[in-house]
Amino acid sequence: MHKMTNKTQFLIRESLNKTFSRTLLLFVIVSLMTIPLIVAFEFDNQRGDLKFGDAISKYGKIEIREWFGLKKLADLELKTNTEVCNGIECEAVKEITLYESARLVDDVRFKLLVNGKWINGDISEHKFQVKVNGKWKDYNYETMDAGTYEVRLTGKIGFLQIVDWQIKSQGIWIEDWAMDFKFK
Repeated sequence: MHKMTNKTQFLIRESLNKTFSRTLLLFVIVSLMTIPLIVAFEFDNQRGDLKFGDAISKYGKIEIREWFGLKKLADLELKTNTEVCNGIECEAVKEITLYESARLVDDVRFKLLVNGKWINGDISEHKFQVKVNGKWKDYNYETMDAGTYEVRLTGKIGFLQIVDWQIKSQGIWIEDWAMDFKFK
């Protein structure tokens, strides 16, 4: 049997250390490259088709399921949709039926009509409220019990400005129920 010299042992150890270092470095680089992919990837909930029928309002009813489609998150129906603008002061009220406990609305966004195109925008001093027990209160996107609720958006728009407001529920923007604020 051949006995290894100190120099041979040193060279083998050095080679193993370099291999390990390179492997570790490659692992770190690949890990760092995949972090943005993991963070940026999110699962979107699924929206069903807008349903209409005898017992459903003219605005329709929508079912929203979790991203994989197995669990129903909410059924929402828009019952009424009104808007009043007196000068630059505007108010829009929607009556929405929530068929199970859930967040009625997650968020509100505004689209401005500029040169014939809708762009993301904002209106000054807007307030979003829900009527509970006959009284308007600021709505902070909390979970509500099943029932029919009035939600109200008030705000100021610019002269000759057209603003569309849309609600998001269960992670889905419901553009079908949009309401244009128009200076009149």
